[in-house]
Amino acid sequence: MKCDIKIYGIEERSENILENKKILGLSDDDIFIAKKGRRTPKQKWPYTACKKAFTQPIPEGVTHRLVLQDDVSLAPDFLKYLQLIIEARPDDIIMMTALDFREKNEYVESLKSPYVEVGQFVSGDAVLIPVKYIDDVFKWMEETYPQIAIGNIHEDAAFKFYALRHNIKCITTVPSIVQHEGDKSSICAYKIPMKTYYFSNWEKANWKDSTLNKAYINVEEFNKYIAEENKESESDEIQYYVRTTGQRCFDYSPLKTINLYDYKHKPIESFIEQLEKISKYNSVLLEDDLVLCKNFQEEIEKAIAKFPGHVINFFEDPDVYETTFLRSFPFEWNQCTYYPKGVAKQIALQMKKLLPKFPEGQRLYSEVENLAMFTLQIPHVIYRPFLVQHNDIKSVLQEDRHRRDTLWFKDYLDEAGISYFEAYTPTNLKKLKDIRDKHIKECLEEFERDKELLKNE
Repeated sequence: MKCDIKIYGIEERSENILENKKILGLSDDDIFIAKKGRRTPKQKWPYTACKKAFTQPIPEGVTHRLVLQDDVSLAPDFLKYLQLIIEARPDDIIMMTALDFREKNEYVESLKSPYVEVGQFVSGDAVLIPVKYIDDVFKWMEETYPQIAIGNIHEDAAFKFYALRHNIKCITTVPSIVQHEGDKSSICAYKIPMKTYYFSNWEKANWKDSTLNKAYINVEEFNKYIAEENKESESDEIQYYVRTTGQRCFDYSPLKTINLYDYKHKPIESFIEQLEKISKYNSVLLEDDLVLCKNFQEEIEKAIAKFPGHVINFFEDPDVYETTFLRSFPFEWNQCTYYPKGVAKQIALQMKKLLPKFPEGQRLYSEVENLAMFTLQIPHVIYRPFLVQHNDIKSVLQEDRHRRDTLWFKDYLDEAGISYFEAYTPTNLKKLKDIRDKHIKECLEEFERDKELLKNE
């Protein structure tokens, strides 16, 4: 088995790139540096550079490819350890920096083999993939994550999801033979150091023992990390969360969002857990398939100020036009909802009590949530016009395919120069339909253009 190596990164870190190039004996053809002027506001470059590095022609005899980012340091005798790792675990996708172990840890101290399933923290700074997967990995990403190529920055998480969906092991090693040195990421805005504690004692590891240890899940540490990343959310400011199964990616810039993953595809159970997680903040809960209106944060916070203490739904049945805000009206859609601090947990606890009363086949979480809010007499409002547009063609939850976007999106009304409350006339309806159809067409064309650009790079 044989591995080749590529490096990508930004020109500001050329010195480190060139140092690793020399250590590894790489050529200019193995290096991909994004010039400062070519990195767009949407930050397309990370995925594009990552894909370009991985999909270079595979030399004869090469079985694995390792792609490094620009802010790593390497263990002494790195290439020797890399070969031992490949021989021990030849069929795995390997994250080479063990970010689940950023502090000394009793669990890892007791392990006899160095191989551990990736747990909560993935790291894209050094990823090793068997070449037999590479073409399918990127094909799957672009088909399954429609925005991965047009702005989403977390291709490392997508590698992990690919492995999960295809029954492939995604692992890391302890000790790590790569250290992530860049506390200030060129891609993500980390607020705490993202380094592994276990970047030493390589010669003591039994690299030939291929036994795979279970993932280490330290919920307390993970919650501490989230708290550190979002300390300001303990104030009365509004925090933005995104519910996702990992089947789609999204770019809600410039919002600072936190992802809430439903790894098991259990929508009601995960929704209840997510409500409990967000309850100590004033929180907007978004799904992962939306277009946000212009000045979304400003608009939603103005709307929230109109209804203090209310749960507010900002996208409802897309075909229904109502002439006013609907108070205490049942929610049917949960694409974008605001929960005042403390309220979400009350709803979650009540949903747990009510859940056994709903037949298995009829457990739409909006229905259970509706009954919970009605039982608790929590004030809630459906807000008009909609501040988000639902941009999904195929539902994750339902098998049927039908139009799921709305005419009553604020940007369409603004473009037509009409208010929501005068929208329902034949002339204005035609204007809105034309604008909606043009927008949907533009979204599809942009997606196809970006896919084509990736093919050509």
